[in-house]
Amino acid sequence: MGDFFKTFLAVLMALAVFTVLAYVVLVAFLTEAPTAIPDRAVLVIDLDRPITDKPCVSDASDVLTGAPLDAFTLHLLTEAIGRAADDARIEGILLHGEINASGLSSGWAALREVRTALGAFRKKGKKVYAYNMAFGERDYYLASVADAIYINPAGLLEFNGFAAERLFYAGAFAKYGVDVQITRVGKYKAAVEPYTLHKMSEPSREQLEKFLGDMFDEFLEAVSTAREIPVDALRHLTEGGGLLGGHDAVTAGLADRALYFDEVIEELKGATSRRGTTFEQVSVTDYIDAADGDAEPADGAKRIAVIFAEGDIVDGRDAVEAGGDTIARLLRRARLDDDVAAVVLRVNSPGGSASASEVILREVKLTGEKKPIVVSMGSVAASGGYWIACAADEIVAEPNTITGSIGVFGMFPSFRDLLGKFGVTVDVVATAPHADMFSVYRPKTEEELAIFQDLVNRTYDEFLDRVSQGRSLDRETVHVIAQGRVWSGKDAVELGLVDRLGGFDEALRRAAARAGMEADCPVEYYQKEKILLEGLADLFLRDDEKLARVPSDARRGGGMIRRSVNRFLDDLRMFDRFNDPKGIYARLPWNITIE
Repeated sequence: MGDFFKTFLAVLMALAVFTVLAYVVLVAFLTEAPTAIPDRAVLVIDLDRPITDKPCVSDASDVLTGAPLDAFTLHLLTEAIGRAADDARIEGILLHGEINASGLSSGWAALREVRTALGAFRKKGKKVYAYNMAFGERDYYLASVADAIYINPAGLLEFNGFAAERLFYAGAFAKYGVDVQITRVGKYKAAVEPYTLHKMSEPSREQLEKFLGDMFDEFLEAVSTAREIPVDALRHLTEGGGLLGGHDAVTAGLADRALYFDEVIEELKGATSRRGTTFEQVSVTDYIDAADGDAEPADGAKRIAVIFAEGDIVDGRDAVEAGGDTIARLLRRARLDDDVAAVVLRVNSPGGSASASEVILREVKLTGEKKPIVVSMGSVAASGGYWIACAADEIVAEPNTITGSIGVFGMFPSFRDLLGKFGVTVDVVATAPHADMFSVYRPKTEEELAIFQDLVNRTYDEFLDRVSQGRSLDRETVHVIAQGRVWSGKDAVELGLVDRLGGFDEALRRAAARAGMEADCPVEYYQKEKILLEGLADLFLRDDEKLARVPSDARRGGGMIRRSVNRFLDDLRMFDRFNDPKGIYARLPWNITIE
């Protein structure tokens, strides 16, 4: 027996030593020296990679399943563009690839911030180039700011207007025996409609048409200014079908030249005076690593703390979505840190749990009592996303930010009939008539629905109170513009829901001004990427970024079928995020995808 334990301990020790050595070797392998930045280089921005507000947070399963870990963080991307504008080694910027707008990534407001940074880069006398096999409107919105737009002669430029599709599951639920009961307040609160109707209600269609119109007007004005084409002429293109081949896009003035990828390489070789096989280039990742753009402020230095609330607002702790307890804890940390002079809360969320939203709002209020707090709205800051923002000292949004949606709902599925199809029945013993009222194995009674409706009404009243107090608006005025209606950032300013238009940098400037600090004061980002997992993802999942070997049109990131399937799956995943303990939600009416 003694020999057995000796052998067992020896094996354990050997495994421990092997594990430590393997970890050291892996870290050494993944930790590369910063890439040297060549002279007259082009900074390459690969738009196949999602642009997120919050640094990626993942677990080991993401590496195994191929989840998109390799994302740009918006503030680092715009910071890299800004730094490159003053870097004598950077000759220009190349945009390539199809924008990856999965989930909340690469939203229209985020693209507007990148577009603004590219415009500032051009004002320093440097060139921006864009190349694609095909441009959708989202791709072209960003590319239109470029000095030179190249499209493959066999390519396609889509300029046929905006559309937003919505899937409805009521027919499927009825077919398979799933019953969904709802309680809600606000005629525009359409989040429950996909599970109870077969098409949009008239109020839902009304608000979506208004919002899409605002978004499309902003898109046309931006393209018109950049390409010096009248808005009426651009609108005429959309009405005529708007699908332009490579040479047609050049004729219409939307592209400058129709070139194959090897010809683009030759163009850029000329711009960088390179005689080799490709032009001098550096990826954004390598450029950020070389610049060490996310360095921490020195201890004791007054700083602005930045906290990201991105994703669905869910109850409890959750670092991937916007967990109520997680965001509240970060706000509390900033509030209690004497070195933090102000806070910027970046919100990119369609909302979610009403309870979790209130948990976050409580900390926003407490923080505001001690130091300035400014909310920067990303592409989406609606419903619960607006709930957590309304008490800030100042709210900054882009014109094409999705916001408002001040309303609440409860949704209660019942699977009794579905189980019955398989011969499954449920029996219950209870000490009171409504003890099992949260059960999903039976529908709610009319009395129980009335109880939940009362709870929804009270939650909506609380929402109106929060907005009225936080925004110093008359409560009845808030009720008129609430009722679950979605507004663009541009409209929200006029309605008093937002203070000013601008991006993340504007929010930082406003926070600094309120704290009596210089605009370029130190900034600390509270959420960080998991460095080791990021390295593993790079090792197994990333494509080569050298365009001479892997052209953008050879690795475009998502076809129509895959995008449609992902949209369907994301709708289903919403059920996983509905974890409010009261079953009451303040969430955007749709997972909006504007194509």
